[in-house]
Amino acid sequence: EGGEGGEGGEGGEGGDTTAIAQPTNLDLFTNVMPNPASGQVVVTSSYGLYHVYAYDLQGRTMLDMEARDLMTSFDVSDWPKGVYVVALRTPQGLATKRLVVQ
Repeated sequence: EGGEGGEGGEGGEGGDTTAIAQPTNLDLFTNVMPNPASGQVVVTSSYGLYHVYAYDLQGRTMLDMEARDLMTSFDVSDWPKGVYVVALRTPQGLATKRLVVQ
């Protein structure tokens, strides 16, 4: 049973690891600008980007683009005015941002 106590200590360490990898931190290191937008939109991630997706509020895919850098851009000038969800796939996971197109 003493071994179980040791495992409990390891569980505490596991809790520390979880605190380090909080998904909410990813939002601090990703950006979509300008917002609101009407032309070129620049997306950035301090971790790098793998893929950029954008969806309208009905779930329709507006953008599905590979990205292999810290920054990329896309044009929304022909998108209907409204609110969109931009999803950024990074090495650290998926971050989502709200984008308003004017």
